[in-house]
Amino acid sequence: MKKILLLTFLLLASFTYSQNEAANWYFGDNAGINFDVNTNNVTALLDGQLATDEGCTSISDGNGDLLFYTNGITVYNKNHVVMQNGFNLKGNPSSTQSGIIVPKPQDPDIFYIFTVDTEYNSTPDEGFHYSEVDMTANGGLGAVTSNKNINLLNNTSEKLSAVLKDCQTENIWVITFASNTGGENNNSIYAYEVTATGVNTTPVISTFGISAQERRGYLKVSPDGSKIACANVGAGLFLFDFDTNTGQASNPQIINTNFNPAGKPQGSYGVEFSPNSQILYVTTYFETPNSDFNNPNAQYGALLQYDLNTVNISASEEVLDQRVMYRSALQLGPDGKIYRSLSATYDQGTPFLSTINSPNNLGQAANYQHQSVSLNNRLSRQGLPPFIASFFVEKIDIIPTDDTNTVDLPLCAGEDYTLVAEDIPGATYTWTQDGNVIATPSTPNELLVNQNGNYEVLIDLNNGDCDTKEGQAIVTYYDIPTATTPDNLIICDDDGDNIWDFNFSDLDTVILDGQDSTIFNVKYFENQIDADNNQNEIIGNYQNSSPQETIIARVENIGNPNCYVTTSFDLSVYLTPVIANLSDYEVCDDLTDGDDINGQTTVDLSNFNNQVYNGQSPSLFDISYHNNLNDAENNQNSLDLNYYNNTPLQEEIFVRLENINNTDCFAVSSFNLIINPVPETFDYTILQCDEDGIPDGYTIFNLEEAITDITNSNSDLNVVFYDNLNDAINEVTPIPNPASYNNLTNPQVVFAASTDNITGCINISELTLEVSTTQINNYQIEVCDELDSEDGINTFDLNEISSDMSLVLPTSVTINFYETYNDALTESNILPVSFTNSTPYFQTIYARAENNNNCYGISEVDLIINERPILDEDETVFYCLNFFPETITLSATNPINNNYYFNWSTGENTNSIEVNQPGNYTVTVTTVEGCEKTRTFTVEASNIATLDNIDVTDGDISNNQVNILTSGEGIYEYELINSLGESTGFQNESIFTEVAPGIYTVNIMDVKNDCGLISDTFSVIGFPQFFTPNNDTINDYWQVYGVSSQFQPNSKIFIFDRYGKLLSQIDPKSKGWDGTYNGQPMPTNDYWFSVTLQDGRVFKSHFTLKR
Repeated sequence: MKKILLLTFLLLASFTYSQNEAANWYFGDNAGINFDVNTNNVTALLDGQLATDEGCTSISDGNGDLLFYTNGITVYNKNHVVMQNGFNLKGNPSSTQSGIIVPKPQDPDIFYIFTVDTEYNSTPDEGFHYSEVDMTANGGLGAVTSNKNINLLNNTSEKLSAVLKDCQTENIWVITFASNTGGENNNSIYAYEVTATGVNTTPVISTFGISAQERRGYLKVSPDGSKIACANVGAGLFLFDFDTNTGQASNPQIINTNFNPAGKPQGSYGVEFSPNSQILYVTTYFETPNSDFNNPNAQYGALLQYDLNTVNISASEEVLDQRVMYRSALQLGPDGKIYRSLSATYDQGTPFLSTINSPNNLGQAANYQHQSVSLNNRLSRQGLPPFIASFFVEKIDIIPTDDTNTVDLPLCAGEDYTLVAEDIPGATYTWTQDGNVIATPSTPNELLVNQNGNYEVLIDLNNGDCDTKEGQAIVTYYDIPTATTPDNLIICDDDGDNIWDFNFSDLDTVILDGQDSTIFNVKYFENQIDADNNQNEIIGNYQNSSPQETIIARVENIGNPNCYVTTSFDLSVYLTPVIANLSDYEVCDDLTDGDDINGQTTVDLSNFNNQVYNGQSPSLFDISYHNNLNDAENNQNSLDLNYYNNTPLQEEIFVRLENINNTDCFAVSSFNLIINPVPETFDYTILQCDEDGIPDGYTIFNLEEAITDITNSNSDLNVVFYDNLNDAINEVTPIPNPASYNNLTNPQVVFAASTDNITGCINISELTLEVSTTQINNYQIEVCDELDSEDGINTFDLNEISSDMSLVLPTSVTINFYETYNDALTESNILPVSFTNSTPYFQTIYARAENNNNCYGISEVDLIINERPILDEDETVFYCLNFFPETITLSATNPINNNYYFNWSTGENTNSIEVNQPGNYTVTVTTVEGCEKTRTFTVEASNIATLDNIDVTDGDISNNQVNILTSGEGIYEYELINSLGESTGFQNESIFTEVAPGIYTVNIMDVKNDCGLISDTFSVIGFPQFFTPNNDTINDYWQVYGVSSQFQPNSKIFIFDRYGKLLSQIDPKSKGWDGTYNGQPMPTNDYWFSVTLQDGRVFKSHFTLKR
């Protein structure tokens, strides 16, 4: 059902303000947009001079031509230069709504700029002001008059809005939000009336029991003037009722923003009403910590919608958009859309605006479109210019076929259309085309149109009031295209599924046939109904669902898709057969032509069909064979299926596989017809020893040892043995274990079928088996286990064993060795000359003797590996020279092994010896089998330390150094112990640094073999920097550190005051100076000392006496 809205307060004869006054917007960083008053097209403006974070405002005349704009401080005229006297207004570019421009009622030349300041960059908030602009001044470019920065409030929030009071007086309410006490606790709506006589500085104040200690955020009045929305970031979102007759606000409501993404709570900032005043839109954002203030990735904002007709407004919240972004403004435009500014951070804008395209619709039907308006690289920030809300009161709909409340009416060439306004008895209808009044039609509320134009109707209700209604339709005619029918698409599908990916866009040029592709568009559909309804368009590549289909092409005017024509074409998809990679067709030559080695024979090509079809249907595809590619591709000169090859051994045959229903869908491939000759083989005889203990002529044969002689060493032949010729011919019942075959008769003939591994062709030979008997003696060899690898595993030279065994055999006999008796019998797995036993310490292998390749005998060969003595590793021991002549014990084994013999390098032959001299001692240990092993003891000397000297570098209170000089065979560590018994702990360095003055004992310890410890004492000289003679037993005396009756006892110590007067001479053996002179305590001060040590060193410095 079409919405028809009664418009009060919009227009009357003398009140000419309309949406055209909002045709030009300037905002952000030199950004701007223009609304074409005839087409509602939005384009970016590049001439703006503003650079504002938030606040901005602009005004145009009734024709949509720019008058001036400002950021609340500087005013720019229509030529984008500073207006005369247009500077230093009391607004602020960081104020949310820094300014708003209001025309003076009943005066087309006077305007008022209302401004609100804010605290910014340490500047105070100067409050709420207005300034007057006279557009007749400066040659029509306008000037700010002397009525400049007129104060209205000393303190207010950053909010401004305006709404028409009534159409009779044309008075306007200018509204802000402030504290009724002038403080920061904003709780009142202030409404200032602008009349034909000027600005009434006495506001209508509506105070409520609310508190919003937050300046930021937008304030908007609904287009019908009945509501006020007030956003206060984190201090609440308020909705008030407003009475335009009295200027009174009432019924405050708090709207809760329920949207709260994890970790990023939202505060309200931008607000705007839908054109029908029934829906409220709110932008929110997350206030980041200061550390992330300029970090785009830390921001988060949202766009929310609320239904004002519901009882619980907060519960109606709908999230239309949420994303990483900073806060944004909302502003209703002349085209009925709501525009949203976009900013990445406070200081970083973006080159786009977003739009709510259908703001009268609830939920996602509002059609939010992100980044829908390009600013041509100029930057949007946080603000958009506010206007008098009454500019945007909803118009009536005069397009009866429209259900989207748009004013745009696209029509097709040659089409008539009737605009229909509401039929109101007694009303007067005034129709205009492009601003020009046209004759009233015979039916006043209906107008027949047949050409382009901006059609508007003004309905005067003639009810004695100034109530009017206004409707608009922007009519644009579009050409109807033509459609050229393309050729049908016939496809040979090559993947076997009868499905093809079609890209119909390739047909666009043919179908358009020269028509401009920027004006006309081609779409494709599966049926005529979809094409006519412009639904279910085929997007992207299209896959057919059946082999035969019809596709509808729709050619439409891009500007008006209702201007279209259709045509159709057919799709036909045929399966193209696929020939996989063909294997060669190999057969063995035979005697059918009297020669089985000439490489020619007759073959049945149909035997190759299955490989060509490879699972494809013979009922759908035909096969033919050809001598060359040209014949195959042109389907000519096909070969007989019983084919005798012309080229011996190998000939290339071409095969064609084609679709029976469409022979253009075919595949061609080739294979080699190979005629292989049979392999050449020979008969052979094996003579085997009878070694089973029964001389009956039966034994085990390894038939495989004859393969080399049968095949003449042809490694490409595979030999299989059979008991009889028939089995060999039919390749059935082969001998299961030819490597261990028991003969059935003596002699016996078995048959060897030799198959060529490459061609698969077979030839059959005879193998004769005969048994003979002979014998050789068993053999035994003993060795000692290998040194450094004593695991019972040794390597034997079988040639040496063979030579030793051959001494009692005929010279013609050869010996080979095998790991098992069966291997020796079958001559399998002959052992290498260098053989390593696999069984530790004892293993039997087998020697096979042959005489002229005939079996002579098989014997056992025992390999015995004797263990060597079990000894520990070589050892290093230490002997303390200061313990001489004491001895230490060296033992070859522990415990003693009575089965070993010992021989020491000292000549002793016992298990253990006693020594007291450094050196190397070696013992050789031998087992009863004669296997020996040696062990070496290295005796190294160690000793107690010899103290050579103690070097002391002293005279400082803390930075003294001691170097202990020692010699000796040991390894030494050092320790200092002071007079209090405190130890430094042992260290391997002989130098001690940062040693405090005093008497020390040094301990030197051998750690190489614990040969002992020596000690000595020494002193470190130092001088106290202060003392406190107050009889508390702590620092009561001043004495040189490190002097005593033992060290430097004859030193001379003198104490002086600062003037050089001798106060005391101290005995080095005494406690020291007690801080008195002639029995009287000396005062706190610095005193000097002179010390001549017994060793001749002299020190002079000062110290402090503290009391």
